[in-house]
Amino acid sequence: MILYYQMKKVNFKDIFIICFISFFSSFVITLFFYLFPPKTLETHVPHGLNEVVERNYDGPLYVVVAKTFYNLKTLEKINFNNLPPIYFSSHFPLLPLLIKIITYLTGNYFRSLILIAWISSALFTVIFYLFLKKFKLTNQPLLLSLVSLFLPPRWLAVRTVGGTESLFMLILIICLYFWLSKKYFYSLFGSIFLVLSRPPGLWCFFSFLAVTFYDYLISKNKKQTLLKIIKERWALIFMPLTIVALFLFYQKCFGDFWVYFKTNSGTNIHFKNLPFAAVLGYNSPVAEGFLYLFGIYLVGIFILWKQNQKQLALFSLVYLIPNLFMQVDDIYRYLIPISPFCLIIGYQKLILHKAFKYFFLFFLIGIYIYTLSLLPRRMFHYWDYANLRLP
Repeated sequence: MILYYQMKKVNFKDIFIICFISFFSSFVITLFFYLFPPKTLETHVPHGLNEVVERNYDGPLYVVVAKTFYNLKTLEKINFNNLPPIYFSSHFPLLPLLIKIITYLTGNYFRSLILIAWISSALFTVIFYLFLKKFKLTNQPLLLSLVSLFLPPRWLAVRTVGGTESLFMLILIICLYFWLSKKYFYSLFGSIFLVLSRPPGLWCFFSFLAVTFYDYLISKNKKQTLLKIIKERWALIFMPLTIVALFLFYQKCFGDFWVYFKTNSGTNIHFKNLPFAAVLGYNSPVAEGFLYLFGIYLVGIFILWKQNQKQLALFSLVYLIPNLFMQVDDIYRYLIPISPFCLIIGYQKLILHKAFKYFFLFFLIGIYIYTLSLLPRRMFHYWDYANLRLP
C-alpha cells in the first residue's frame, strides 16, 4: 500500500540495493555458523543447518506459542526450558500466528520464524527509505537507509535471528508513515498489530497520545482543535482496547485476566523508581556504557526537536522514558524501535560527513565481530530446541 502511494517516486534500483544488503548481511552470519559451527554445539545428534540462528533468544519461545497457541495442556507437555505455562503470556500472539500460517507453506516452524524476521527487516528498511523521501527528511535517503541496517550494532543480531523486533519495526514505521501523512485512521488501525506484536507496543499509545496533546497545546483555537482531534484520532482507543481484548483471551486460556503481570519467573526485567535503572545491580564497568547509550539517544531526540521534527522527537522521548526506569542487561535491544529516528535522522549530519563513510566501513568489521561473538552465547538448551523441531 505504501509502495502504491509513492510508486511514481520509487527508485527501484535503490529498493533492490536495500533488500539485497538486508538479506545478504544476515545470510553472511548464517553462512559463517554453518561453515564454522561453535564447538559448544551438540553435533552428535541431528540439528538444523541454522542452529545458532534458530536457537537464539527469543525465537524458540515464539515457536512454542505457535505450536500450542497458549493451550495449557500442550504447554505443560512441551515443558520448554522448565518454564511455567503462564510465562508464555508475555509473548504476544501476532508473530506466533504468522509463524503458524507460513509453516503451512514452508513445512518448518523455525524456517518460518527466520523468514519472517528477514523479510520484515528488509521491508522495514524499504519503507524507512520511502519515509525519508516522502517527508524530505534528508537528501541522502539511500545512504541513511543502508546505515540503519547496522546501527545500532545490536540490530544486526536481532534482525538475523528469530524474534519480534523486525516485525515490530515494520509495523511501527508503517504506522508513523500514515500518521505523518495525516491518515490517522490507517495509522491507528495498524497500531492494533503493533500492540499484538510485543508488550512495548502499548508504549507507542502514550507516544501517540503525547504528540496529540502537544498538537492541542500549540493550537490557537483549542475548542476547534479538540473537536478536530476527536474526529480524526478517535481510533487511538484501538490500542488500549486491543490489550483488554488480549487479556480477555488470556483469561480464557489461563483463567486469569492479569496473568501477564505474573510472569516474572524467567525474566530479568525490573522497573525501579530511579532513572538510569539499567546501571543498577551490575557489578561491571559495562554498566557505564548504558549511560553513554542513554546520553546518545537523548541528544538525538534533542537534535530532532531542533530540526523541527517535533512529532518524531516527542514520540521517541515518550517511548524512551519507561526504558530509563527499566533494569535489564539488554537495554540496547529495547531502544532499537526509536533508533532510526534518534540515531539515523537525528545524527544525519554526522553520518553524511565524508569522514564517516571511511569510519563506518571499519566499524562494520567490529559490528560483525560483535554479532558473531554474541549469538553463540544466547542460545536455549539444545534438547529443548531439538524437541521443538519434532513434528
